[in-house]
Amino acid sequence: MILGAGSSFRAAKFSDGRRKAYYLMSIHDHLKQIPTPEIEDLGWAKALELAKVARHEGRGFNSAAWLDKAKQSSKQELKREVYKHLTGEDYEPYEMVYFKLYESQLPTVERALLVAARMVGSERSRGYCLELVCADLLAGRTEESTPEEILMLIQHLVKLLPPEYQARLAGQGQEELERAARC
Repeated sequence: MILGAGSSFRAAKFSDGRRKAYYLMSIHDHLKQIPTPEIEDLGWAKALELAKVARHEGRGFNSAAWLDKAKQSSKQELKREVYKHLTGEDYEPYEMVYFKLYESQLPTVERALLVAARMVGSERSRGYCLELVCADLLAGRTEESTPEEILMLIQHLVKLLPPEYQARLAGQGQEELERAARC
């Protein structure tokens, strides 16, 4: 089978695995205008970030300017720069969190995440949805929270809402928001 042969070739050639092989293919496909020795000097992680910009910009990709940025930046600085360029937003650092759920807990957690996803819009990650569930729980524990903590949670929840709902809330007066916070 050809797929099996390719998989064993890929495993032999790219010992780091399938993901890195796909990254290298993406780099090759999108950074053809940059000479291979320069890409090799840059390193595959930085080159992958440049490939994201090249894929987004198409023929308008300014390879010389981005190559210069990549050479002068650390990996993390370049990643932040690319993220801001592609999304228009500042990069927010994150941490991967792992925990165990029992099978009996899974339906409850999945249902809560689904409800949260519907509230904030399906384009949000499960991390945002989990944060919404947690913030909702904390906001409901008013006897243990200060008014400042509750207001901070409400403001944070508003930021998680889709833009059209944020605009509706911004259109309401401050007293209406404070009245909603007291509910």
